[in-house]
Amino acid sequence: MQLKYLIILLLAAAFWLLPSTGGAQISSASYGIRAGEVVNGGGQSSSTSYYLGGSVPILPAGISTSTGYAIKGGVTGAIYGTTAAFNATYSGDATITLPAGNDYAMQVLITSGSGADTSGTFYYRLGGQSSYGTAAMTKGAGQLNYTVPAAQLGLRGMEYYFKIKIGADSLYIGSSANPYVFISNLTDDQAQRPAAMPEASYRIIGVPIGFSVRQTVVNVFLDDLGAVDKKQWRLGSYTNDTITEYPDAADVTPGRGYWLIARGGRRYGAAGFSMRPNASIGPDSYYRISLDTGWVQIANPLPFNVAWADIRFDTAGVVAPGHPAAVLNDVAYSYNGSSYASATTIPSWEGVFIHINRPGVRIYFPYSESGTIAPRLLAEQMPFKESPSSWSVQLSVEANGRIDDGNFAGIAPGASSAVDEYDYYEPPQAPEAPSLAFLLPEGDKGPFRTDIRPVTSDGDIWNIRILPGSGRVLKISGLKNIPPDMAGLLHLSDGSVYKLTQDNSINLPDNITSGRLLIGTEKFLNNQGQSILPLSYALYQNYPNPFNPVTNIKFALPQSGTVRLEIFNILGQKVRTLVNGELPAGFHTVAWDGKDAGGNEAATGIYFYRLNAGDFREIKKMLMLK
Repeated sequence: MQLKYLIILLLAAAFWLLPSTGGAQISSASYGIRAGEVVNGGGQSSSTSYYLGGSVPILPAGISTSTGYAIKGGVTGAIYGTTAAFNATYSGDATITLPAGNDYAMQVLITSGSGADTSGTFYYRLGGQSSYGTAAMTKGAGQLNYTVPAAQLGLRGMEYYFKIKIGADSLYIGSSANPYVFISNLTDDQAQRPAAMPEASYRIIGVPIGFSVRQTVVNVFLDDLGAVDKKQWRLGSYTNDTITEYPDAADVTPGRGYWLIARGGRRYGAAGFSMRPNASIGPDSYYRISLDTGWVQIANPLPFNVAWADIRFDTAGVVAPGHPAAVLNDVAYSYNGSSYASATTIPSWEGVFIHINRPGVRIYFPYSESGTIAPRLLAEQMPFKESPSSWSVQLSVEANGRIDDGNFAGIAPGASSAVDEYDYYEPPQAPEAPSLAFLLPEGDKGPFRTDIRPVTSDGDIWNIRILPGSGRVLKISGLKNIPPDMAGLLHLSDGSVYKLTQDNSINLPDNITSGRLLIGTEKFLNNQGQSILPLSYALYQNYPNPFNPVTNIKFALPQSGTVRLEIFNILGQKVRTLVNGELPAGFHTVAWDGKDAGGNEAATGIYFYRLNAGDFREIKKMLMLK
């Protein structure tokens, strides 16, 4: 034990006796260095209260393993590696802004000490990278040189430092923890989206470039996208449930998202500067942006991919771990041109929708590049695990090659009829896309993509909102999940009722904007009968009309009975019998595929369809066009 303490005292004495090594000195009495960190440029600490604790390199005898080990005052600055018996200086500022596209030559001057074995290493990493690469410096008369290639001084900028070595002596200028910084000043041609926009497909996009002056969407996009032509490209910003189109869309700032669709493989960009972090949480750097409440369309402000799980949020300056439910719904909605998905990575130049639940929230994008993980399909994401006591069905609506899916109605233990952690807000309607959502019974502000209710033994009703549009197809799947003693009905706003089977596909008339999904026991559904059964017989106009070759014929039966539905040509000749038999009360839809009784395709022209049910008889006209 006495020998151990003697060794420690001798090591401490060696530090006190080390000469000053010509670099900057540490004069702060409260300055601290953590294990493995570097003191720039050598020099000697003059603090009498300076401490190094645990696993710190001890010159040159190895590493201290004592967590209580302390060295006071007179500590040589170059504590990482060996002390340097020479001086070296670099005249560069801590942050330098350089025009991109040019090589940049640097020099480190050897101001004292010399040796034939003088060498230097340039350590560098592009913005967002976690590890440094190295390059050998070239030796000149009393100096070491390195030229940064123009190809490396791009949109990401660079962080760097030097290690200078003469013989066994070495020192660092800068460090991995406190590097020097290059900020790139880029022209419009140099700061361009690397990949062309997908052909005629909407995306949420952004511009990960810093600006010194105000930049309107006219300044940024017009020169790259060409003359204003909505058949070639459209751009708009989302605010308060409204898309404001070019040229009135919001100014371009890092982190702001836009809807953009373009033809012809368009790219876009803007003159500006490589982005740098503007905030920190502990030792980690971030780019911070203030957010509005509700749906916010944001874009990645950094020129590299960022993982959604690594993004942080705060309110009133307090950064909470993870993504607290009080602050936001923990889903970032990316858009792939046809449907929303749950983003796990937000790529550079692209954006997402997020829902912020309270005012005063700020988002922190980590200044750290992540790998790329494919978005998760909403249709595959359930807010809970299916079990005998928790189940759901999925609704989707398709039109114009676009789909709104990932809408779930169901029950789960612990769920509430009001808003809770099972209920996710419906993202804003994408341009030219259909939209379906749930309205909670308590009137909570919505609409919602998911509506999960408390466990029920008899049944429940889910209210549905469907935004107007043509050519919409409603699909319902997952009926296999409901209890065996329950069944499902869909009641639409025009009074039509559909008895649900395993997988349903329903062509929605253009005037349908709402409905009700009923799932329950036979007794529960019968108790709802007065509100879902038609009050009288009716034959509705077919849809679509004109048609080719398929059309749908809908009719209403206030009571069960024998029904006959027939097709006739303009000469009064019967072409086809579609229905001839008993049907229950309710609304029914029958499709005609444009073929006669023999399976032959009917000719273009006017046809009539006639319904006989009880004492009811009615005829309507339709037109087939080929």
